[in-house]
Amino acid sequence: MISDLVITRAGSSTLAELAFLEIPFIAIPFKDSLDNHQFYNADYFFRMKACWLIEQQDLNSEKLFGLVNELILNKEKLLEKKAKLKELINTNVNEIFEREINEILS
Repeated sequence: MISDLVITRAGSSTLAELAFLEIPFIAIPFKDSLDNHQFYNADYFFRMKACWLIEQQDLNSEKLFGLVNELILNKEKLLEKKAKLKELINTNVNEIFEREINEILS
């Protein structure tokens, strides 16, 4: 069974699998991850408008429940993220990596 929405940490393998399966997700990066890599993993998808991002220090039940409730009431938002994920997996990953590396080195 495939989910309509996943609430997850932001390990690279997990996010890659969710993107491949085109499952919209709310990323909550583990704030103590080495070099804050989980935040950067999630932020990439967030900047591409392909996920929702809640930083761990900002997480509370009201915020999470509010977002999930909004998505239940407006499934179009889930479909938008699903479409963005599909768009991302259909792009040339090597071009994206090259662009990101050049941006860092600039």
